[in-house]
Amino acid sequence: MKIALMSGAYVNAGDFLIVKRCQELLYNQYPDCQIRTILRKVKLTEKAIKDINSSDVLVLAGGPLYLWNMYPQIMPLTDDLAKIKVPIFAMACGQRLFDCEDHNIFNNSFTPATRRLLDRIALDGFPFGCRDVIAAQLLQSMGYQNVIITGCAAWYNLQENNIGKRKDFSSEIQHICVSDCDALRNSNGVKRLENHAINDMKSIIQLLMHRYPKADLRVVFHRDMTSAHKKLTGWLSNNNIEFHSINGSADGFSIYNSCDLHVGFRVHAHIYNLSLHTRSILISEDARGCGVNQTLGLPVIKCYDSRDYISDNKTVERIIKKIGRNNPFVVKQVENNIKLFEQDNWEQFNWAFERMDFYYDNMVRHIGALGLLP
Repeated sequence: MKIALMSGAYVNAGDFLIVKRCQELLYNQYPDCQIRTILRKVKLTEKAIKDINSSDVLVLAGGPLYLWNMYPQIMPLTDDLAKIKVPIFAMACGQRLFDCEDHNIFNNSFTPATRRLLDRIALDGFPFGCRDVIAAQLLQSMGYQNVIITGCAAWYNLQENNIGKRKDFSSEIQHICVSDCDALRNSNGVKRLENHAINDMKSIIQLLMHRYPKADLRVVFHRDMTSAHKKLTGWLSNNNIEFHSINGSADGFSIYNSCDLHVGFRVHAHIYNLSLHTRSILISEDARGCGVNQTLGLPVIKCYDSRDYISDNKTVERIIKKIGRNNPFVVKQVENNIKLFEQDNWEQFNWAFERMDFYYDNMVRHIGALGLLP
């Protein structure tokens, strides 16, 4: 089988992880398949279209693609979708709503162009692979009923072979990783937002250092650094706290391999640690994190105030997002959840792993449909 894989990996380490795990899942089911990777943010050249059409299928490899402006703004493909002669397969794709409140899920709309692409995928006959319950609900609310929740491709660590296994959490926490928040990048010069992001990071780090004084702690940055990041790294250096940047590939995720506890804002730091059966507490910056944790039955901690995200006008909504209030209870929520997890010996994570196993079966069944291609 020849597969053309549409990749969204450019800088963010999480995007590289998605593509890597998508490839591993495809190779696991089709060991002899040939995968050609194509970058999705640029318009397809005639050569690229020819390469796609010489394949058996075009796979959209995960990431938040079920967006109101998915096509052509996020994924330009080609002006004429009929030029793509092979079926299009949506694998473990997600949403990127501002918030997971019902208003944002069911009061959403896709552009006519995006609907043309989604209609084309539906016409090709494969279910829409959905990373989480919110993505599935969003598509259903738009009239696309043939959906399957597969989880994120990055949930599944085939190399470690964690499928179907439980984890004993009785050992002491010795290594902690904290992942950075995207608000440091998206503050857009709004000092109040920038300061909130930096202060939340500092407070969470201080909480963890106080609660686990014998553990070593590292801060991990998943993308290239802005001036706001550099302010934080200055504070880290002054306090002798180790930090690393892992942007540009999936290789940097190995920094988490010795981690006993991850706390942070990066969805794929959370997902990667869960794929290792490591304890992980995610602070959600938008509905991506909410969707993952709702699907896995883990607590949803929001770093923002949901009331700021309710608007019938997308332009107003984007403005509100830039000036919105932070959640003043983030650090307290992290602390309280740690206390509750410790009381139950972190057993909630074994329940989450069981859910991952369930959705792995969905993923296998979904990918298995490619075997029916003529």
